[in-house]
Amino acid sequence: MSKSRYGCTYPLIVEWHQGPRDYQEDYFEVYSQNNKTLLVLADGMGGHSSGDLASRLTVESLIDGFKQDQNFENLIQHSIKNVLAKMRESGKDMGCTLVVALLEKQNDHYQLSYSWIGDSRLYVLCSGQKPTDNAKAIEQRDENTLWLLSDDDSFVWGFFLNQEITIDQLTQHPNKNQLEYSIHPRQENVHDIVKKRIRTLRLKANDKIFICTDGIWESFKTQSEIMNHINEADPKKTIKNHLKKSLREERFNDNGTYILAEVGDKIFNQQCVPTPLKKKFWGSFIFAFLSLCLFVLIFLVLIGIFDPLPGPANTESVKQPEALDLKTSGFVYVIQVGSFKEYKSARSYSLKFSDWGYPVEIFKTLPPDSTKKNKIYLVRVGSFGTLEAAQVEKKKLETKEKTHFLITRSPRKGE
Repeated sequence: MSKSRYGCTYPLIVEWHQGPRDYQEDYFEVYSQNNKTLLVLADGMGGHSSGDLASRLTVESLIDGFKQDQNFENLIQHSIKNVLAKMRESGKDMGCTLVVALLEKQNDHYQLSYSWIGDSRLYVLCSGQKPTDNAKAIEQRDENTLWLLSDDDSFVWGFFLNQEITIDQLTQHPNKNQLEYSIHPRQENVHDIVKKRIRTLRLKANDKIFICTDGIWESFKTQSEIMNHINEADPKKTIKNHLKKSLREERFNDNGTYILAEVGDKIFNQQCVPTPLKKKFWGSFIFAFLSLCLFVLIFLVLIGIFDPLPGPANTESVKQPEALDLKTSGFVYVIQVGSFKEYKSARSYSLKFSDWGYPVEIFKTLPPDSTKKNKIYLVRVGSFGTLEAAQVEKKKLETKEKTHFLITRSPRKGE
């Protein structure tokens, strides 16, 4: 699995996965000071350049506030107000979920204070009675119980609380990600909501805290599997293998980040911040040279100087295969038409295909923060469940337009 980041050292494990997406909206940070450790995790909403900004602003605001005032209630109140002001100032439509937890050492135990909003979750693995009023027992083995300490702010959470569906059925529900509350500039009294949810519980050495975004908990077929993985001798390895398998089985289809902390004095020496993923060096000059040649060839095809595709063929006798259901198919193939330096030119060209009845979309191939001045727009004509279906449509378009088209495939479903 690519585009993942593993950080920190046991008893603290953080995995920051981009998953199958082409952008990362999750953000986290762990900060320790004065025998206190603050764990913060946010999942952005709003797409590239908005969701990632929302989650980063939220996490950084809480960490900066903690450095000034370590009172948990004050931290929530002031930091959430501060991040909402920054979101409004940006002028972007953005939001994020949040789980924030403070672990501190007391005389004979450890105290965990926490709060949340959205559908990122906080679990603890410990022994003893129900730790908080809203705790839900997920799995019990021997003397230990896996408790879910947060409530999803989703449309279907009420079904679970009313025992109409189980916690595992909720994971499969199509409306599980429709949120009622989040950190959003248009959400009223966000800081009050998060502050009223503050809970405190006692933990002891070797108890475990597991915080994760929805991309992680949705990847498990049953929530009890979480207990299996965090109880392993090498939880980082087992969870990594689980996510690889979930990615192949299309259960892991989002960004996914988790923080696993084992309670004890060693946790108060931990710091962990996201760092960019380093690109891998291919290790072979020949392979790098061939890759460069391929890139140049694709570029020439896109700008129309060279086209390696065969000429138009007679398609009257070709029967188009039945399109597959895109929800269950593998890669989605698309036909791309040209490349443009200006949106106006791409828009004008796309209108012709719209008139022919094709679903047409214009999109940028370069990220908004690219240093390149000339941004390229591509017109996407149709999406297909199989390569054969895309080839049939390509030949029809080539005959009608008397030019050549390029078939590409998306790295993820529905792209």
